[in-house]
Amino acid sequence: MHRQLCSVALFALMAGIGSSTAQQPTQTTRSSKPLHVTSIALAQVSDWCDGYCSIRLVVSDENAVLTMSAINEKDKYPELIVKSDISAKRWKSLTQAVDRQALLALPDVVGCPGCADQPIEAIEVHFSDGQSKSVMYNFKRAPVSLSALQEQLSSLEAKLAREIPPRWIK
Repeated sequence: MHRQLCSVALFALMAGIGSSTAQQPTQTTRSSKPLHVTSIALAQVSDWCDGYCSIRLVVSDENAVLTMSAINEKDKYPELIVKSDISAKRWKSLTQAVDRQALLALPDVVGCPGCADQPIEAIEVHFSDGQSKSVMYNFKRAPVSLSALQEQLSSLEAKLAREIPPRWIK
């Protein structure tokens, strides 16, 4: 039952970012630009916590937006949002960590996310051809082909979270 609740919560969290499509990959967009990553998202959710149990980081070539929200007691824990510019160097590093073929080959769910009351994490990548892929797994247990990307996203999340006043983080 808990796994279903976490899965539903993470699905709702990722729904604002986009959804996977069944389109066949193409090499260029209509504007003849090379195929590239347009956004990357990291989402984390845990139903068995108090405070800010739902975290979403969305990164594009222009900025990174970290959103932290409560699942319970939303009146006690208002949604927190931090937006920051992102350097071209960091964006390039993130996009280079995306192996499109390996990502698309992964199942949508790896392992048993949320089993044993563990937090759930997901990475979603959007491409310029309109295709996207989301992979859900246990917290900090990204598949090998996503581990470098997961580490970079977690580092960026931690950096942005430090910008939130300490009175809000519990």
